[in-house]
Order: sequence, then C-alpha cells, then structure tokens
Amino acid sequence: MLITQSDVDVIQAVIATLRRFAEVTREMSSQKRTTVSKVIPLIRILQDILKDLMNQQCIGGSEAKEILQQFNRRFASTETKYLWAATTYIDPRFKKHVFSDSSALQAMQDCLKGQLRPVEEEKTSAADVEPTPVATDNTSIWTRFDSKISSFLQTTSTPGVRPNLEMRRYAEENPIYRQQDPLGWWRKHSSLMTQLQEIAKKCLCSPATSLPSESVV
Repeated sequence: MLITQSDVDVIQAVIATLRRFAEVTREMSSQKRTTVSKVIPLIRILQDILKDLMNQQCIGGSEAKEILQQFNRRFASTETKYLWAATTYIDPRFKKHVFSDSSALQAMQDCLKGQLRPVEEEKTSAADVEPTPVATDNTSIWTRFDSKISSFLQTTSTPGVRPNLEMRRYAEENPIYRQQDPLGWWRKHSSLMTQLQEIAKKCLCSPATSLPSESVV
C-alpha cells in the first residue's frame, strides 16, 4: 500500500501538532522553577492550539478535533482542583488570566481567603499595641479629625478585614512577565500581604512532576 501525498500532508500536520505536546513535556520536566502553577496555563495553551487548528479547517483539523476531545475529557476538572488552581492564582505571572471557569475561580478565591486569619486571631504582644489617645479637650481644632481617624482604625481592625484586604491588594497588582521570578516578587511585596506570602512560599515550591526528585545526578 502506497502512501499518497494527502496522507503525507496529514502526517506532517499531526507531527506539527504533537510537537507542541513534546514542548510542553519538556517544559514540565524541566528542573528550573517548573512548579504546579504551570499546569493550568500549559493545558490552556494546548487547548488553544488545538482549537485554532480546528477553526482553520486545515489539513489535520479532524485529527486535532479528536485530540482535543480526548484532551478535554482527561483535564475536564483541572480548575476545580484546589492545589492546582490556588498555586496558579497565587503565582504573579498568571493570577486569574489563565482561568476559563469563573465559578471555579471564585470558589478557589473563597477557599484561599478562608485560610487567612482575621486580625483578632493574630498574635499581638502588649508592647505592639498602641494606646488609644484620650481626648482631653473637645474644643480642640483636631477633635473632628481625631475622631475620624479613630473610627477608621476601629473599622479596619474588625475580624475579616485583613483577609479581604490582602486578597484585594493582590488582585489589584499587575501580573509580572513569565520570565520573572514569582518568589522574588513575593519577597518584594511580603510586607503588604504577609499571610498570602506565607501561602505563596509553600505553594510555589511544589514541583509540577516527580522527575527532579527521581533524577540521578
């Protein structure tokens, strides 16, 4: 049985598609900062590549459709896995920008926020507590201002404010370039998001595969 030119074209198209999978495999097997946070982004990249091949109606499109169907079945619940989702979100290179399931993203954010301690549960020594000033003269020009600041401080010290504050601060920060170091970013911003930084240090040390630990040097 002879291979026709049409068969050759299909084979070449499939090879070009599978070359992307080989590239992802090398990326995941790397020993340089390849953490769990890359799992969801790489899955999304492969899905987009396969969708593009299908939409272009080019040679190999039907094969790409079959691969995509198998791929989606295997990774259907990726974003609902808390470890993968939280590690991806807390990586400042990716944050929310690789998520396609908004409900899964919100569920993960709620769970992540639940791990942060309210301010009343944080350990604070007596020496760290500033005494509340007592107004001695209600006719002072500063009376209204002092009262406003006092009310503000009481509001920001209520339980639940710290988790919301840290989550909001992180959400408002711009993502960094993919080539930058996520742990370096967290070291720089640790004073603003102390609890999230502790979670980030644990999550961003989780390897994507067991290959580095199994390698023989």
